[in-house]
Amino acid sequence: MNRHIQLLILLLISVQTVVTAQLPNSQVYMFSFTQTGDKFNMRDFKYLSGFNPNGYNNQPYFVSNDKLWMVTNYYDKESNEIIELDLFDQKLYRITETPEAEYSPSYIPSNKYFSCVRVDKDGNQNLWAYPKNRNNTGVNLLEGDNKVGYYSWLNQDEVAVFKLGPPVHLSIESKESDEGIHLIDDIGRCLKSNSKGLLYFVHKMNDEFWFIKSYDKESGAIETVVQTYGKVEDFEILKDDSVIMASGTTMYRYDPSNNKAWVEIADLRKYGFTNITRIATRHNKIVFVNEK
Repeated sequence: MNRHIQLLILLLISVQTVVTAQLPNSQVYMFSFTQTGDKFNMRDFKYLSGFNPNGYNNQPYFVSNDKLWMVTNYYDKESNEIIELDLFDQKLYRITETPEAEYSPSYIPSNKYFSCVRVDKDGNQNLWAYPKNRNNTGVNLLEGDNKVGYYSWLNQDEVAVFKLGPPVHLSIESKESDEGIHLIDDIGRCLKSNSKGLLYFVHKMNDEFWFIKSYDKESGAIETVVQTYGKVEDFEILKDDSVIMASGTTMYRYDPSNNKAWVEIADLRKYGFTNITRIATRHNKIVFVNEK
């Protein structure tokens, strides 16, 4: 199969919804934007997953200004691989090609490797690293730990991990140690760091109250940032360290520096969105996943 195919970046079109138990129909879209406080101007709307309109396309991750990685079942409807979209040349490149399914791609800081969650045929979920030049088959970073759901690198050696349960919990793991630090139970899947190195995550305290909290690796302190907007677990941290979330088709922003409530900043219903989940930003680009 040709590993380099033309990426069709199209305007939003109606697609048939295909729902499976494991891989829901999800599509990826991008805007350019400018921000002045709570005022957002969205423009240059693009549909990025037109190569797989009836499939699973998710977990976008900016490698650079013009390169976006995501997870897709484009090559195998029963499994997932990582691909790269060259946003400048409008081309698609296949990054992984394994019998296992890969999720959550990310570069390892100050390293020549990228990482992902690899799910084998037995359902074990491990954190793997592959060389960026893909000249070998990779390595399991946390040997013996097969319950990695999601993760976020704190530095080149330490990683925050959403551990599968029950109960699901947040753990700090190290490539240099077999013993992790169990921090807190009942967290959400989104783990991201702000400019000060604080790890943000969602703590689902009970069925009614969910909070975004921060973890300071240096002091070990966990503090509450803000209650989530409804029962939403996906968020993004902007350059000014404000936080955005989406509920349905509407985006909201919270600025910790002035401790305001959530403020509505955009409604994307007119673009055909129905349920925005994951969000990724880099400089003046913002990418959304819309699940059908």
